[in-house]
Amino acid sequence: MPGHSDVPLTVDGFREMYEYLSRLWADVRCARDEGMPLVRFLVRNDFKERYPEVAAYTYIRRDYNFHQHNIYMLWQLAET
Repeated sequence: MPGHSDVPLTVDGFREMYEYLSRLWADVRCARDEGMPLVRFLVRNDFKERYPEVAAYTYIRRDYNFHQHNIYMLWQLAET
């Protein structure tokens, strides 16, 4: 959850993050159920179009793309 990024720590910010992660989780599960490889999911996923409400968020102290990190983490969770 918010705390290590530039996601606003507000009730509205929390709601946006919850909606985003819920939508991303559904997309990841669907892709995994279809047998899609992670790389293909990353390439075909237009982040700014599909998740515009969080498109500008980045990690503050890491050279890590916020959205890619979330995909990697959810992809691993979907394996279990």
